[in-house]
Amino acid sequence: MAKEVIKVKEQMWELTAGGRRFTIGMDCWSKKGLTASFLGISASFFHPTHKVAVTFVLNLFEIEHPHTGEIIANKLQT
Repeated sequence: MAKEVIKVKEQMWELTAGGRRFTIGMDCWSKKGLTASFLGISASFFHPTHKVAVTFVLNLFEIEHPHTGEIIANKLQT
């Protein structure tokens, strides 16, 4: 893994250590003409020390069309 990626992950873990009541969100969308579809997964929480809302993109997948429950479930399990 690149050093920059490891550094960002370490910073993320430091920020999340102070967080409580995390919200996990996901969204599916397609480009015009259905040329590509995506599933994004994010986590959000309020940081009590910094007094700011923090949001991280946990993962972004390209998925097959149509966005069936089975396809989404398979991506969430990876």
